[in-house]
Amino acid sequence: FLYQLQPLYELLDEQGVDVVLAGHEHNYQRFAPMDAFGRADPDGLRLFIVGTGGDTYGDLPEGEVAMNREAAQDRSFGVLRMVLGDGGYSFEFVTAPGERDFTDAGEGECV
Repeated sequence: FLYQLQPLYELLDEQGVDVVLAGHEHNYQRFAPMDAFGRADPDGLRLFIVGTGGDTYGDLPEGEVAMNREAAQDRSFGVLRMVLGDGGYSFEFVTAPGERDFTDAGEGECV
């Protein structure tokens, strides 16, 4: 899906954006830092897709971009809690009550 928004990701990467939050897909996905073309890059942007607040689930997409995916699920509703701080952030996926448990948490740096 990165290719669909390629000019936007190139601009975000050029401007040094550290975190991108997206929805639309009815699932949760977290990607390793990458460049605007989806290639692993420790200094690149980290993408979160959090479309788990609706009333339907969407199957996880397959394909080349999935190679940088670090965590994903498509069977539990929930939200992403992010805490932004000076020079970094922490994140935690919080599963909605009554949903199948799914855990994803961590932190990252911002420059």
